[in-house]
Amino acid sequence: FPVTILPVNNFAIEASFGIFYMNEDKYYFGVSIPQFLSTRVSVVRQDNSVIYSALMDNSRFFFAVAGLYIPVNFLGWTDETSFVDASTWIRYLPGQLPQVDTNIRYQMNQIFWLGTGFSTNKIGHAEVGFLFSNTNQWKIAVGYDFSFLSQIARLGNSLEVSIILSLEN
Repeated sequence: FPVTILPVNNFAIEASFGIFYMNEDKYYFGVSIPQFLSTRVSVVRQDNSVIYSALMDNSRFFFAVAGLYIPVNFLGWTDETSFVDASTWIRYLPGQLPQVDTNIRYQMNQIFWLGTGFSTNKIGHAEVGFLFSNTNQWKIAVGYDFSFLSQIARLGNSLEVSIILSLEN
């Protein structure tokens, strides 16, 4: 049977709101609301006849993050640039229980970092990263997420590799 492919246009406007504060390598906190608007999405033919139109009721997620930097000199092997970063991240969707992630990361001498975390949705996290050059402009990181629930574990784990170039001095 023949398949007809219609040329369509799809346009949606969205906005996000957030604010973040960091106190000079001591602590940080922030809040954000992605998908701030409820948007009408329409699929339209080239002759401007509407094929589909719906109000996308984006249930607003609320995010909050907070963290604390703790200077560490581990048995004299490290210097003043070594620290532990303890943080928590909260996501709230109206009508559901809040999801809370806690993480702890240790960074040594601006050379590497190692971290781990856990979420109330029974997902664990492990990460390692390396900083290159005297100015730490280049960073390479690997993160791995895994589930402790067999229902979610069937979906698979995730591996994320990041290569970061920071142009800030």
